[in-house]
Amino acid sequence: MEKKLMTLALVMIAGFGTAGACSCMPRGTTEQEVGKAAFVAKAKLFDVDTVSVVSYTKLKRGLAFWKPRREYFFQPMVRAKFVVGKVYKGPGAASDTIYVLTNVSSAACGYHFSLGESGTAGEYLVYASATGDYTVGVTKTPGKVPGRKSMEGNAYYTTGLCMATQPASKAEEEKLDKLPALK
Repeated sequence: MEKKLMTLALVMIAGFGTAGACSCMPRGTTEQEVGKAAFVAKAKLFDVDTVSVVSYTKLKRGLAFWKPRREYFFQPMVRAKFVVGKVYKGPGAASDTIYVLTNVSSAACGYHFSLGESGTAGEYLVYASATGDYTVGVTKTPGKVPGRKSMEGNAYYTTGLCMATQPASKAEEEKLDKLPALK
């Protein structure tokens, strides 16, 4: 009986070891990873901060006299500010600065961007997705809905551990340069 309880305890402990961890498909070739991303660029990390991202969906009206309602979702995320050096895929940025959002926790596949020693910016090859079909607003005050004006037209990209974002390397840049026109 004691042996069965020990075995059960061992199975329970071993079974919960990876619960909630980030799980990704194996990384593909550079060409496959570029195909999955909406934006690929070599960029220099300028700043990293934590913000509260507010997304909302419009709820459908039940009756004609009801006003449309919105359902808000708040999520803390890391916002990385980059100065774009070279765009490999995606729209040419209206400015040379882009913002990339990622989850705070690596358990939720969040990418850890590092400014480097003494606050010096590091260079990254950023593979990112568009934020989706919903509107995103960013506020420094958790739980506070930003004004409607600040929520319209914010173009943010998202990345994570399951994408090919990585510190810049000559080998990967050469692979990107060899790919056909990506725009």
